[in-house]
Amino acid sequence: GGIKSEDAREALANIHSLDRDEWAAAWSAIGERYEKRAESEEASGDKKAAQADYQLAFRYYTVGRWPVPNSPGKEKAYQSALAAFRNYARFLDPPVEVVRVPFEGKDLVLYVRLPKSTKPVPVVMLINGTDSRKEDLIPGNAALLRSGIGMVAVDMPGTGEAPLKAGLGADRMYSRVLDFIATRP
Repeated sequence: GGIKSEDAREALANIHSLDRDEWAAAWSAIGERYEKRAESEEASGDKKAAQADYQLAFRYYTVGRWPVPNSPGKEKAYQSALAAFRNYARFLDPPVEVVRVPFEGKDLVLYVRLPKSTKPVPVVMLINGTDSRKEDLIPGNAALLRSGIGMVAVDMPGTGEAPLKAGLGADRMYSRVLDFIATRP
């Protein structure tokens, strides 16, 4: 998952029970350390180091919320993971655009990343699995951009920031994503 073994040992040494919030706190402490370092690096102009440390912060916060944010500490870790990812994604070239699409009184939160082009490009809709999130899909798909293909990442129903729980008919959410894509030049 891209975490460092010495950090994993540190986090695990600070977990002494099956308490979900203890788990979240141990991993989040490491995420916070990388996030603060990234903020300092960004302030001093070292954008490459800041990006790398925001990505590490995202990964540790993600382990803190894993597999689901089902306690206050895990929910806080998840929100921290989202913030760290979005900071990391600002430094990608091309950057990730965070888009909120109205859907049944809520928002569908999408990540749009398009290759640099003056013409329309094909787009692939990326959908996470049950124990991952849309944030996990962006870094590993740079080959799409190099091939002139854009990406729109969305959380599947019942995960992440999806506005619907998993169930019959929840796939209607994807129709709204496709409708949104069709509005883009």
